[in-house]
Formats: sequence, structure tokens, C-alpha cells
Amino acid sequence: MKMSKASAQELLERLQSGPEDRSDEAGKLYHKDAIQLIYDQWYFFAPVAYLGYSEVGRGGLSFDFKSQERSESQPKVHYLPLNELTATYGENPIVETYNPRQEIVVFMRARNGFRIGFNVPAVGSLPTPADLFAAHPPTPVEDGS
Repeated sequence: MKMSKASAQELLERLQSGPEDRSDEAGKLYHKDAIQLIYDQWYFFAPVAYLGYSEVGRGGLSFDFKSQERSESQPKVHYLPLNELTATYGENPIVETYNPRQEIVVFMRARNGFRIGFNVPAVGSLPTPADLFAAHPPTPVEDGS
């Protein structure tokens, strides 16, 4: 039986909560949901990641649901440089080996403390992060802090 694709809101709620247990299967399902979120929003996340790389070097997008207020419906996504990613999520070699022109690195921390880091390449007909950035550079947003 094939499951239908989750709505954006359902997907976000599952990612915010984290896997129900620490089993490998639950972790794989969380990873699958996380990748779906990135590909669903590729045209937003890819150029933002490349902007971060072009400004501060190697790093990745951070979705920190654990520190997010429960009343906030949308996650706060930040590009963190390598040293901040390591301090927040621990060491992960993908940050040092990914190709920023063709893929992005994503880290997530769920409310239950579950952490995951992974790379997401441009696949199929999706433009690369570098090409999206060149065509539609995002405007940096000051967060007021």
C-alpha cells in the first residue's frame, strides 16, 4: 500500500515533534520527512544555503525546533557556519565534504531532542543551489538581534 504524500502542515508537525522512539526505523522515517520538506521547498532553501556559503563559508541550514516557541507555526531557519553547527549539533563530516554548488547541508533538532544532519543534492531537473542563487539571489534578512 502506497502512502499519500503528507500535507506541508502534517510534515512540519512531525518534524517539530521528532520521532516517537529512538529506533532505527523511526529515525529513517524522520529523515525521509526531512528530505521531503527540503525538496518541497527547494527553490527557497537552495539559494539561501548558497548565500550563506558565499558569505561565511562551509556550514548548513539549521532547523532548531527545540528552541522554537510552541505557538510559532513556521520554523526559524538559519544558515550556520561550520563552527556554530559543530557547537549546536556536534561534529559531522558532511559539512566538510559536501559540494556547496550542487547540494545543501541540513541539520534539524526536534522538540524531543532528536538531532539529524544530512546533505540534499539537486536531483533530476532541479537547478543547483549555485544556479538558483545566480538567477534569484535571496535578500539577507536582519533578525533584529
